[in-house]
Amino acid sequence: MTLTQMLKAMIYVVPILSGIVLVVWLIIRQQNKEKEALEAAMTQEQKERLLQTRPAAAPAGKGENINAPMPGNILDVRVANGQAVTAGQILMILEAMKMENEIIAPCAGTVSNLSVHKGSTVSSGQLLCSIG
Repeated sequence: MTLTQMLKAMIYVVPILSGIVLVVWLIIRQQNKEKEALEAAMTQEQKERLLQTRPAAAPAGKGENINAPMPGNILDVRVANGQAVTAGQILMILEAMKMENEIIAPCAGTVSNLSVHKGSTVSSGQLLCSIG
């Protein structure tokens, strides 16, 4: 294939790819709007009930490891070693794929082994902290 033929083919391919990217972006944007609307419409009682459906806390003395659910960057750390936390409390914010994800405490306890700070890059499954 000559350079001219390749350029002619790109004239057709580039707009198609741009259209696909736009559609994906619009879908993600709509999903975010729907999620925000649902969260805004939830009553405090519904939010508490949702937190109660999370997995049970680890047995006493064992501690609960909090691992990164996906690779990304830590935008904010809202706890410190030795700090008491409650179930459902936001521990940190993880940015992954241009989305901000709240890392939530699955149980009440005391933070230990805090291994990240604001600006840290983490990989999937990496230990962020422990709650014991």
